[in-house]
Amino acid sequence: MNLGSWKRETCNNSRERMNVLRTYLVAEYSTGDLNWEKINFLKSEIAQAFCHEEEFWGQMSRDKWLVVGDNNTSFFHASVKDSRRRNQLSKLTDDAGREATSTDSMGQVEVEYFETLFTSGTGENLSEVCSGFTTKVTEEMNEALIREVTTYEIREAVFGIKTSSAQSNDGLNVLFLRKYWDIIDPDISKEIRAFFIHGVFPQEWNVTHICLIPKVTDPV
Repeated sequence: MNLGSWKRETCNNSRERMNVLRTYLVAEYSTGDLNWEKINFLKSEIAQAFCHEEEFWGQMSRDKWLVVGDNNTSFFHASVKDSRRRNQLSKLTDDAGREATSTDSMGQVEVEYFETLFTSGTGENLSEVCSGFTTKVTEEMNEALIREVTTYEIREAVFGIKTSSAQSNDGLNVLFLRKYWDIIDPDISKEIRAFFIHGVFPQEWNVTHICLIPKVTDPV
């Protein structure tokens, strides 16, 4: 079979086969009772058809030398040698403009280049880099973001917690916090302000009590 016939047959068959198999796969997923053995088989067949089409395009990309050189060994070797010659580096130039021609010296240039490329630097003038960006956060917005959190904001956050939330390790729930807020406000606000200043809080703050209730037909 010549390459032209193989291309027409393989490409069309693989593509049509993938379309048909995908249709079957979608139909199988649409059924109420999934047949996983059939689904896995269809997926395997789709992957195989995809590989056939991929092979076709890989062969097509080398169509020229396959057609001309299949029956000509000398042409094939000449083609490979020419490709290697064109892909070979004869010299490299470093950042200082010096040329390296030997294997060792070119290797050193490559090492230095990638070391510089992947080494972070402090930068020289960040203002020039940022000059092209449009300012989104105004001075007023920035002041509001960095100012100290107020007692009102803390109270709003506490009273915004759902009453159904799990209680803390000390057994005090959200309803307790709301009812006795006037008494506990100073202590809680002090701790929360400290968190915004230092960025850390006691680990036990996240400890809660959660009761898991199994779902049964007759819980009584």
